[in-house]
Amino acid sequence: MKKPLENIGDWRMLCAIARTGSVSEAARAEGVAASSASRSIARLEAALGFALLERGARPVALSARGKQLLPLARSLVGSMDSLCAAASPAQQEVAGRLAGHFKISIPSNS
Repeated sequence: MKKPLENIGDWRMLCAIARTGSVSEAARAEGVAASSASRSIARLEAALGFALLERGARPVALSARGKQLLPLARSLVGSMDSLCAAASPAQQEVAGRLAGHFKISIPSNS
């Protein structure tokens, strides 16, 4: 079973929400239901122990901590996309998304 912070889809959703300013727009862009997008953020927030989004803001805004993590999340998602493209260009062209299981370790700054 994946640990909560290891789900690349959750980080991808955070990036999509930051890009679109909307949970529903991000969900549409990622091809999932809005409830699934909300669950992705809830999983991250539960694992991290702090809010990533400012609740009630329109457009949706990242919290201060969310803004701090966004560049790292974008880097993580971009690196995973690059890895997948390099590993299987034909499959990525057909599927258009990440498929399979990958384990990534991110060193802490502690």
